[in-house]
Amino acid sequence: MWSQIESQLADALSTKYFSRLHYDSAYVDLLREAGITSSPSLNFTTLNGSQKSDLKNVATMRSKLFAGDIRSRMAVQESTLAFKLLNGVSLYRAANSQGPGSPGGIWWFTEDIWQKCQREAGIQNANRIHWLHKNLAVCYDWSRCDRIVKVEILGSAEIPAVEGIGLPKTRFDSPRMFGTPLPGIHHNATMHGSLPGGIMQTILPFIPRLEIRSVMSLR
Repeated sequence: MWSQIESQLADALSTKYFSRLHYDSAYVDLLREAGITSSPSLNFTTLNGSQKSDLKNVATMRSKLFAGDIRSRMAVQESTLAFKLLNGVSLYRAANSQGPGSPGGIWWFTEDIWQKCQREAGIQNANRIHWLHKNLAVCYDWSRCDRIVKVEILGSAEIPAVEGIGLPKTRFDSPRMFGTPLPGIHHNATMHGSLPGGIMQTILPFIPRLEIRSVMSLR
């Protein structure tokens, strides 16, 4: 399944320009490595033979690195993986209110999951944070999950994504952190057991960064 994801992502990256990713440095670097300058009006049909060949090679390499990174984390069920080109959807992320780069991470979830969280956890922020850690299987030493951000993929422009159901995780990824939540973490973090996961995750190889909006603070 991972080889199929690599192939599908590489094919998409080498045949389609994703204009929504114009301000994502990783995507711009991918194009630059193939000798292509990103611009909102870029059209891959105008590329010369050398550029197309270089782009295919770079896209293949980047897709292997991306898939290898996700696979090494043992965070999603391989049998549930699917490559998608997303548009007309809203995605949410349980980000960390403290720490650089967190709002633009690669792990996202759909609007129905955020609604499910609010419905099942109620109005208390601490309960929502606990629900997110538990059902998204986000270790307590990875993130506080105390800030919700949103990106809207509207209109016809698409972005590439990989979907898969999350696997269980231990509550703390680092043994030295076990039983010692980050400052401000909800007290449920000290409970024994694992984080069951089981929620469909949306993994974005590249991020439409200008379209990320803060929705709610759970602090």
